[in-house]
Amino acid sequence: MLRKSRMVFLLLILLLVACSKQLESGELVHEEQTGPFSQSVGDKLVEIIFNLDDFEVMWNAFNFEAKPLDVDFEEFAIIFAHTSESSTCPVEVDKMVLVDTGSELTIDTVQKGSNCTSDAVLKTFVFKIEKDKLEKVEIIFF
Repeated sequence: MLRKSRMVFLLLILLLVACSKQLESGELVHEEQTGPFSQSVGDKLVEIIFNLDDFEVMWNAFNFEAKPLDVDFEEFAIIFAHTSESSTCPVEVDKMVLVDTGSELTIDTVQKGSNCTSDAVLKTFVFKIEKDKLEKVEIIFF
């Protein structure tokens, strides 16, 4: 019986690791139901930030409740991506993939739920990605 319990426990751990928010080309570091405060920020769905000053401006522009993240901008860049979701069917990041040539980055999302209301609540995702992976990116699909 003890052996069977251990096997079930190991299987559960493997399933949890497989279902975690591991992204191929980056890491989802924050998500929140908020959107840009400024209309000029709202013109772009995706913004790449390479330094602390721009990061602080963007973080404040999105009016996040959470405190700003601690990011090593020598090694990483931050991507802000905002969209809208139904209040009853949240949008989640499914995958983030950089194509082999490095010129295209795809961020796929999925909507969870089936009985969705027609309201639109702003939602912003914040990703951390190594700077060198973004050097050749020309197009981001979100």
